[in-house]
Amino acid sequence: MENQNIYGQPAPDFGALLESVKENGRQIQEIVERQEKERQEREKEREKERQEREKVNQELEKERLRIEKERLELEKKHEENNARRQAENDRRHQELENTYQEIRKLRMENSTKWGRLVEALCTPAALKLFMDEGIGITRIYQEGSSKKAKVDGIDKMEVDAVLVNSTVAVVVEVKSSCGAADVNHFLKQMRHFKKFFPEFADKTVYGAIAAIEYKKGAAEHARKRGLYTLQLSGEDTFTMQRPDNRKTF
Repeated sequence: MENQNIYGQPAPDFGALLESVKENGRQIQEIVERQEKERQEREKEREKERQEREKVNQELEKERLRIEKERLELEKKHEENNARRQAENDRRHQELENTYQEIRKLRMENSTKWGRLVEALCTPAALKLFMDEGIGITRIYQEGSSKKAKVDGIDKMEVDAVLVNSTVAVVVEVKSSCGAADVNHFLKQMRHFKKFFPEFADKTVYGAIAAIEYKKGAAEHARKRGLYTLQLSGEDTFTMQRPDNRKTF
């Protein structure tokens, strides 16, 4: 007969209850251990993420420092380049200023030389040279007489001096230094002289070049092309050489 309590009911099976409690305890322990393990794994994962973030932040800071360094270096180079450019601009400006002063000085010297040449042409010593050629000068046109017109593509012709008598006109090109190109230019101009200066149309016109110096071969070239050549040999004295075959214009 089974064990019964005082009420006639079956007595509880304490062994089974104990086993049930033990089983529940084991399950609870497994749950606690599993949760702890999961917690530790989460902590480990968070720590790993934190370390990765720290590593990324360190890399970003390193990159920021590199960029800042490059920016400072570029600014320094930019300032150095600006300083170099400014120094170069100042140097070029000074060179240009020096060149301008040299050009101005040369212009003044050439103007003085040109004035001396024109003045010397009007002295009795120079005029006597043409007198010896049978050309007695009675009038002198000088100092940049010019005419404007449109003749064979040339807009303007300017002459330095014209030595004139009743029948003859000698057109003189005055140069401080004369080269072959100057001779050729003068000859080209002279082909149109009477068209620009019709007041000399009834005269026999000759050409002459007066210079302080002639470049190599220029005087010979001028004489072969039919021009007189005059060269200043003193303060107001010219020497003159006849052309090989005097050309009329």
